[in-house]
Amino acid sequence: MRESADNYLDLIRFFKPGGTLLIFLPHAWGLTMAAYAHGLEFKIYLQWLAKFLAWSFTARCLGCTINDICDYEYDRKVERTKTRPIASGKISLRSAGIFTAAQLLVYLALMWTNDSVQRAYRMICLPLIFLYPVMKRITYFPQAWLGIAMNWGSVIAWVTVCGRLNPEVIAPLMGGLWA
Repeated sequence: MRESADNYLDLIRFFKPGGTLLIFLPHAWGLTMAAYAHGLEFKIYLQWLAKFLAWSFTARCLGCTINDICDYEYDRKVERTKTRPIASGKISLRSAGIFTAAQLLVYLALMWTNDSVQRAYRMICLPLIFLYPVMKRITYFPQAWLGIAMNWGSVIAWVTVCGRLNPEVIAPLMGGLWA
């Protein structure tokens, strides 16, 4: 079995950045709203934007890998997904598991660069990421779960600037839930 770097790039959908943007944009939206409401300095705004982009990329990569591990038997039977690296045998389940652990360490390392309040909100995101493949098996609406996972960044961004979550901003921040 040949497990080249290209196969791992395919596994995390590196050349398909749309998913990363779908996770990053709610972060950017929440950060922009909070920065405007609380007069955040532009330099700090840009620093947080860069951190959120790195976190969005890491979370998306982790999600793709977990999804492909959980769905590899189904992926083998579907024309659109049968060439994915795990389904096609280019990456073993064991190697994918090790790769997932490495990605999780990067996720946690990024998370620990923040304060305890933001870390708590980031930890909520882990079950959202890990349980999406399960939701495809127990509900007809897994995209709603995915919408919560992808839009949770808007809440995290607000908490980053404000230090707490104001109940009146939850609905607008999660406004993209249906996306």
